[in-house]
Amino acid sequence: DDVNGVDDVFLNFVNLFFEKHAPISLAVEPGNITQDAHTWLQDVLDHDASRIELVQHGWKHAKYRQGEFDDSRSYEEQYQDLKRGKERMEEMFGPFFFPMLTMPYAIHNRSTIRAADELGFRVFRSRFSEKFHYRLFYKIGSLLRANKIFRYRVSHHLRYMPGTRLFSIDVSMSMVRSYHGPRGLEMFSLEDLQAIFHRVKTHTSAILVLLHHPYHKTPESLGRIGEWIDFLKSVDGVRFTTCQSIFQRYIPDRKH
Repeated sequence: DDVNGVDDVFLNFVNLFFEKHAPISLAVEPGNITQDAHTWLQDVLDHDASRIELVQHGWKHAKYRQGEFDDSRSYEEQYQDLKRGKERMEEMFGPFFFPMLTMPYAIHNRSTIRAADELGFRVFRSRFSEKFHYRLFYKIGSLLRANKIFRYRVSHHLRYMPGTRLFSIDVSMSMVRSYHGPRGLEMFSLEDLQAIFHRVKTHTSAILVLLHHPYHKTPESLGRIGEWIDFLKSVDGVRFTTCQSIFQRYIPDRKH
């Protein structure tokens, strides 16, 4: 998440994935992306487009009451911001842009979903938890054909969101135990990550791991990510892929 410029932190982060031969999905802030970032990303795509995937991260990552797409903003305001962002991503990256939407601050509402659907996004990313009480809640939400119940989001991970043409591919793991300060974090140990992974994979065949690259600026943090990639590569049946490939696998009969 939060891709908008090119600096040493960003380059060290993505180069780790390149060195490990693991594709990475980059959520770009279309209203904030610099020309340098655009040029760098295009160069990577022109050389080997399999290394990165580009999706849309809101518009300018602004924060209103709670986030960029919260209840303080009207449907029309949200629609126009998403429209501007989508048009810019299409203009900058053409066919290399996969129309998947991720939300700044993980905040959205019914107006966001409606706007994203009407604008022709194909995938909407939210959050999935493997914990039993969450899965029970998701089941109830699915039976009710609801995307939200009161203020709580229902995950429709690897299914269409009810009443929309939006396919849901949700984050199901984070490597970070907690964030603190301007750019501080506490990461899970490798042993904890392994345990979480084995628990999550019993409930979904597609695991999306969320990382915010600006926080991963120390050798220790990058080292933990490297260890995690190495562990995953050692697990039978695990394959690194893109969200577009997941979408095409689960929706094989639709035109992409």
